Amino acid sequence: MAYGNRFKSGELDRTTGGPGTSTSEVYTQAVYDLGTVYVQPADELAAVTDPFGTVVGNSGVAAATDFPLLSGTRTWVFIQATGAIAAGDVVEPAAAGTPFAGQRCATATALRGNIIGVADHAIPLGSFGWVICEGACVVRGVVTGLGDDLQTNATGQLGTSAFTDSRVVGRALAALGAPFAAHTQIRLFGA
Repeated sequence: MAYGNRFKSGELDRTTGGPGTSTSEVYTQAVYDLGTVYVQPADELAAVTDPFGTVVGNSGVAAATDFPLLSGTRTWVFIQATGAIAAGDVVEPAAAGTPFAGQRCATATALRGNIIGVADHAIPLGSFGWVICEGACVVRGVVTGLGDDLQTNATGQLGTSAFTDSRVVGRALAALGAPFAAHTQIRLFGA
C-alpha cells in the first residue's frame, strides 16, 4: 500500500499487487501520481549474471553492461514525458509550474534545482516513467574526466563545469566512455 507520496519497493511488482515491474517500465497512463518518489536500496544496484551466463546490467542505458561504479541508494521520481526522452538524457521541466512533466534538458548551465533528473531508459512523448533524481546513474556526456564537476548543456547531456555553485548538478565517477561509449557514470546531486 502506498503511503504519502512514497511507496515500498514490493509495490512495483505486479505479483504483489503493484502496477509495474520495475523502474524501467514505461506506461501509457499515470499508474502513480506524478512526483511519486521511490528510494531504491543500495543492494538492488549490482549487475547480476543470469543462469545462462548473460550479464543483466544495472542501468537501462545499456542493459547488458555492468556499470561497476553505480552504488549506494538512489532516488527516482515518476514523471510524464512532454517530449521524447532518450536513455541517459538529463530531464528538465517542460514549463514553469509543471515540475513532473519533463523533456530533454535544453538549458545550458541549468541550476541544480531546475532539473528533474536523468532518464535511465527511453520514455516516449506522452508516456510516463521513472527518472533518477539523486544518486549514481549513467548519463550521456561530452568530454569528462574522473572527479569532474558537471553542468548541463543544451542537448540533454552533462559536461565539465567551470562553476562551483548550484549549476554543478553532479560529479563524474569515471571518464567518458568507461565502460560504455559516449556515456559517463556519475553521482547526481539532489535538488
